[in-house]
Amino acid sequence: MRGLPLIPAMFSFANAICGGVGVYLLCGPVSVHYGLSMAVLLGSVCAILASVFDGLDGAVARWLDQESEVGRRLDAGCDIVSFVVLPIVASVCVFMVAARLWRGWVDPFNWLFISALVLYLMSGVARLIRASVGRPQADQRYFIGLPVPAAANLVMVAALFIALRCDPVYVASVSVAHALPMVTDRGLILLLDATLLLTSAFMALPIRIPHPVRWLQDTQHAAQR
Repeated sequence: MRGLPLIPAMFSFANAICGGVGVYLLCGPVSVHYGLSMAVLLGSVCAILASVFDGLDGAVARWLDQESEVGRRLDAGCDIVSFVVLPIVASVCVFMVAARLWRGWVDPFNWLFISALVLYLMSGVARLIRASVGRPQADQRYFIGLPVPAAANLVMVAALFIALRCDPVYVASVSVAHALPMVTDRGLILLLDATLLLTSAFMALPIRIPHPVRWLQDTQHAAQR
């Protein structure tokens, strides 16, 4: 593709591949044969790897002086796969298993959960598109709003925590004394709703969040003076 820096684009595509593999693991045979908790765990690992590649593509582009408009838009498109689609698929998988386990208490067409998914989708896509077409921030020490990779990993952690509590394969492998609190703790599904809603809000709000690497660098420079 004309105007697309090859080496940074490879890291962007690696990011998207991690997201696609994570979706496959959640919807494919891993969930059936090894349980939901294993599928969500592997999906979380894919999200972490995607975050690493997402950080590397920009760093490599700056190091090689190959930053471009096409590269930024490619990065945003790949991020949608890994940090918007993957967490939504993980949330839906966990919610459907919980709805089956807690039948009669959790409605499969729960409007709070559906609304939280829609808000996360809109906030994540809007933030990524805004970052890809807007001008770079003047102060690189801060993020404006919660970064989408951070939001995605928070959702994956919440989904994994709930999956461990309602995964039939895992629950069947522990004693009754340990399994009973798991299958009766139905309020845990509200944790997923809250995580989706809060991450959506923090992605959309124009709040300044310190960049961890640059914050450490500034702290070290201040300590050396």
